[in-house]
Amino acid sequence: MAVSTSTPVIPVAARWTAAPTAFAAPVPAEITVETANVSGDSNLWLLALPRGHIQRTATSLAKMHSPATPLERHLTDPPTLAAWLRSVARAALSAYYTTNPSLASSAETKVTWLVSADGTLAVHCTHLKAPGPPALSGQTKAILVLGAGHRGNAAAKDSAWVAGRQALIDAYLKPDVNEVVLVDGGDVYEGLSSNFIAVVEKDGGEVALQTAPLDAVLTGTILRAVIEDEKTKSAAKVEFAFPQVDEVETRWRAAAVTSTSRLVTPIRTVEVVDVQTGKVVETVELDAEHPVLKKVMQNVQEQVVARAEKVLD
Repeated sequence: MAVSTSTPVIPVAARWTAAPTAFAAPVPAEITVETANVSGDSNLWLLALPRGHIQRTATSLAKMHSPATPLERHLTDPPTLAAWLRSVARAALSAYYTTNPSLASSAETKVTWLVSADGTLAVHCTHLKAPGPPALSGQTKAILVLGAGHRGNAAAKDSAWVAGRQALIDAYLKPDVNEVVLVDGGDVYEGLSSNFIAVVEKDGGEVALQTAPLDAVLTGTILRAVIEDEKTKSAAKVEFAFPQVDEVETRWRAAAVTSTSRLVTPIRTVEVVDVQTGKVVETVELDAEHPVLKKVMQNVQEQVVARAEKVLD
């Protein structure tokens, strides 16, 4: 969970470009660290870099570019890429905390990285402020945008999506809105920077946890933590089926968005908006304290703690 800070922070970026003949070895010391004139907005920082991919990185790049050269094979090899990124991330984080000595130990950091097929590895660090209203405000809301379509390349986290989603951000992502969710033909896909899950009551009273088919969305780390956990499966049946927007009022009992900055954030209010007119078609209140969601939140928190890796000494 993001922790607020009253002290403005100075964002920091680090960058290293692997040579075409680079060996599958730790990154050398020649990492460029920037502490001045770095945008605090990670989206703007991404757009200024060569097109690439972020998170689930080796898999994404392999889907965007068929590995043909030794360099590309290194970039699509998870152990090699992890070692390279760890070195760049360590340089960025070390410089970030040195540049911001007043940061409290409880102030969390948002780390964004990008890897491009030309060998560029870049890491951006700034203060983590979770999207949407404060967690304890009781105002969590999702805007389901009818006719918004869906991500073009669902299997890869392509940085081109940062530019493609901007119109929806400008139109709908307001201070009281946690996420904008894409709806196409009545099928609910994913958020602009999250996955989406709905707790749906089926015929006969059975409760299912529905999320879009995994080949139709970019499956995030936190969603995988939800769907792969045996404790989640014991709480509710997991269905990889599009939640239906026309069932929001009749069958949905709860909903949440999942991402690395939000973990699992329950949605209290759902607004369905027609993208053509911009008008609110429907507003539905959901149960943010639903026992299935509470169990999922607990399970994910335990997994995050168990899987955490120490980057800095």
